[in-house]
Amino acid sequence: MIVVKAAPQPSRTYGDTVCVAGIAIVPGPPRWVRLYPVPFRYLDGEKRFRKYDIVDVKV
Repeated sequence: MIVVKAAPQPSRTYGDTVCVAGIAIVPGPPRWVRLYPVPFRYLDGEKRFRKYDIVDVKV
């Protein structure tokens, strides 16, 4: 579940990225996770997420 999305930061390596914090709900007990880098501005419309959205990602 997405909890926080930071403001975009330019990166020479990854382009324009954001850092996202969330709570992993499964597997196991809930725990904080950090997803970085996320190229949010370049995601297709159906892949963009908002606060409190539940997302499924491979990390």
